[in-house]
Amino acid sequence: TTATLPHQIWTISMKKVFRPGVADGGSGPSFDQYIHNRAWEETHGIVANEMWDPNLGERFFMNTTKSDFFQEAEPIWGTTSRLGIKSVCINWVGCDKVVQGMQPTYHFPYNQSLGFHERTNKLVNIMVEDEDVRLALLYFDEPDHSGHRYGPGTEETLAAVRRVDSAIGVLRDRLHEIQGEVNVILTSDHGMTWATNPGINLADGVDPEIVNITTTGPVTHIWPHDAHQAESIRASLEKSAAGHMVCYLRENLPCRWHYQTNDRIPPVVCVCDEGWTTYLGDHFDGLGDHGYDN
Repeated sequence: TTATLPHQIWTISMKKVFRPGVADGGSGPSFDQYIHNRAWEETHGIVANEMWDPNLGERFFMNTTKSDFFQEAEPIWGTTSRLGIKSVCINWVGCDKVVQGMQPTYHFPYNQSLGFHERTNKLVNIMVEDEDVRLALLYFDEPDHSGHRYGPGTEETLAAVRRVDSAIGVLRDRLHEIQGEVNVILTSDHGMTWATNPGINLADGVDPEIVNITTTGPVTHIWPHDAHQAESIRASLEKSAAGHMVCYLRENLPCRWHYQTNDRIPPVVCVCDEGWTTYLGDHFDGLGDHGYDN
């Protein structure tokens, strides 16, 4: 899993952060608990990278620019802003949105092309120039991107970890420029596993003309056009997966997932066995994935 990657290779800067501090063994098990607002998915409302909101009548994608989808929970930078505490947030999804009337003091649109060293220096520069900043958040899209494409533990993914480690080195080298003590937290929201099984073609279990499928992969979201067909669609999809996927009506989803009560969670949710993914049309061509019940 991604959580073990810093221990697979010589991540010099990460280990220098861990050595005088505290290190945990992993982040699970959770069904994608959100880090920055202390809430489960059914509470904060971002229930998938792509999802349908029946109340807004709109579909959400990761590059969505509207703030409407982010209003169901207060993120940590909203709390600090409400309390008059300054913050900076770079490349963390949602931090450029106005959420419940609040934004980080310094915020920028998500920009994946911004180099890791560049975004790190940008963060530190702001903290040096404004000594009142008390919260700083910075997101790196690696090793997630490489883990999806090449699989966990591959040389390409380990190289991505080294890139992140190098950026953390920049941060460590510049901490002395910031007034006062700085607490550094390195965290990840999920792991990564191999996803090299053949995949599950959803069209084998349901006619795409009678449903709206908004999310595929380890977890699949299915909105039947006729709500009365939800159970028959659920059973047909599960049967077509030949034991590699379990499908639930929303009201029967395991309570421990905290994934039932939000209107953005569809009537039918399917969860694949580890290493399997669903597809409709083009098959998933990456070698790694996450989001399983493990």
